Amino acid sequence: LYTGAIAFNKIFNLETAFGLSYGAAITYTVIAIGVVGAIYAIFGGLKAVAVSDTINAVILVIDALLVPFFALMYLGDGSFSEGLHTITTTHIEKWNAIGSETDATPWPTIFTGIMVVHFFYWTTNQAIVQRCLGAKDLQSGQKGILIAALFLLTLPIILNLPGLLSFHILGEGVNPIDASYPLLVNKVLPNWLQGFFIAALFGAILSTFNSFLNSAATIYCKDLLPSISKKVRSEEELISYAKKVSTIMAIVTMIFAPLLMFGTDGIFLITKRFAGFVNIPIVALFAVGMFNKTVSGKAARIALLAHVILYFCIVWVFNVKINFVYVMGGLFVFDVVLMLILGQFLRREPYIENKENLGNVDLTNWKYLKVTSVSLILGLLALYTFLSPLGMASESGNPSMVLGVWAVLQIIVLFVVRDKEAK
Repeated sequence: LYTGAIAFNKIFNLETAFGLSYGAAITYTVIAIGVVGAIYAIFGGLKAVAVSDTINAVILVIDALLVPFFALMYLGDGSFSEGLHTITTTHIEKWNAIGSETDATPWPTIFTGIMVVHFFYWTTNQAIVQRCLGAKDLQSGQKGILIAALFLLTLPIILNLPGLLSFHILGEGVNPIDASYPLLVNKVLPNWLQGFFIAALFGAILSTFNSFLNSAATIYCKDLLPSISKKVRSEEELISYAKKVSTIMAIVTMIFAPLLMFGTDGIFLITKRFAGFVNIPIVALFAVGMFNKTVSGKAARIALLAHVILYFCIVWVFNVKINFVYVMGGLFVFDVVLMLILGQFLRREPYIENKENLGNVDLTNWKYLKVTSVSLILGLLALYTFLSPLGMASESGNPSMVLGVWAVLQIIVLFVVRDKEAK
């Protein structure tokens, strides 16, 4: 809601058009988007959200690819090649995706806190998992996640390249920094495309907002409500509860979203810092729950409470001069160890796994699952190498060689893994 409000504000110049302050413009836009999104989620349900997500995603990706194209044309005074030449020959250090110790996310954080945060998002986040579990069979769910992973590999073009172009076109003085992208869109896209872009963006904002409202309602109705009361409820009663929860969550969200404008480090770092409160212990809970059958719920709840208190004290109260992502990684290990120790005293009867296929769903793996997964991992490694001093980020780098090695490895994987799968 907040980032969408910024986009609307900067592209349509709402402050000037309506004579509002920046804060008022953001607040009113958040409320307007939130009300529309809430109505859609409350009365549409998961299927409406999933279908609209698919359509919006396709349109948004097309739009997002047009932004760097027109930005390069703008930078090159009408010449795409000149714009490309400018960004590849000046300030090439900006191509470096390998964070240093002075950056917000140094490269080792990828293997510590950032890794755990991504495990949360892709394997335990209700908005993602709910859609996978809603697939008609296992193959469809696997394909969906793999397609999402493929789209993730385009993020440097969709997000980072516009950021680089924003630096070249707008300079470093953009305030707030979250406004860089919409200001770039306003400057480089033709007017008729700005309308197309904002329509796609509006759809994407609604899709994301709807998804989380729908997931919050599902968690309440399927998990929290049964633990509060053992009463058996009909589907109609659960839907009624879901609508009420969605409404409350929408109102709370619309109250808190405008407050993000007071963050000084940008929306990405703000959300990542706050993710440390809940995302990390949830992954720890899942990990212990999957590999240990005797740790009790009480031990898990104590560990969760201890994590929240410790994280708040380390990052905010004592302001320890350690990158918050390292803190997240360290606390993940702490959470797991604490649960296992407490589990020696607070034990439960070992649970028995029920592997019965109650939904009679086809659980056959997709035959190209392994080769596609390995190819995507290779693509990720090649991407980081390409966006490093070995590739684009230094004069001594050789991006062509990086792409060549990646192509050869992809061909080897294609034949070796596919042959093993065939056997």
